[in-house]
Amino acid sequence: MLRMIAWSGPALAFALCASTASATGLRAPPNLAENSGTIVSRVHSVDDAEDSLHRRGYYDVRLERSSLPYSFNACKRGTRYHIHVNYYGDLVQVDPVGRCGANGYGY
Repeated sequence: MLRMIAWSGPALAFALCASTASATGLRAPPNLAENSGTIVSRVHSVDDAEDSLHRRGYYDVRLERSSLPYSFNACKRGTRYHIHVNYYGDLVQVDPVGRCGANGYGY
């Protein structure tokens, strides 16, 4: 069975440009987000992970595990959290564990 597809103006122009570029060996420009450093920040060390928590408003940051995923206890708005930070600086797990003033934690 033969299917007929009606192409509108912009879609047809895009399809023709894409097929012409691939036929002539032209390539798309490199992904600028990979090299910019502003969209995805990679955390290479425990210090970088701790700095990323400070930038997000956490204070009294304490390291629990120095291997990936890094594990911290930190306070934010009076609540202490148990936090795991992955290689890219994402908070992959954030669990409230109590008040900041409790259990000998300062502030």
